[in-house]
Amino acid sequence: ANIPPIATPVPGLYLASMSQVYPWDRGTNFAVEIGRRAARQFMTQAPPIR
Repeated sequence: ANIPPIATPVPGLYLASMSQVYPWDRGTNFAVEIGRRAARQFMTQAPPIR
């Protein structure tokens, strides 16, 4: 399967969608997990707030 990564080539743009839940069941719990993964990546890669 061609599942898109959370981090995109565009700096600061992250993708968290149901297309990344495949092949799991598309239940809310997996959607929340993808959102959490995206948030973790954003928080570790984002520049510090001044």
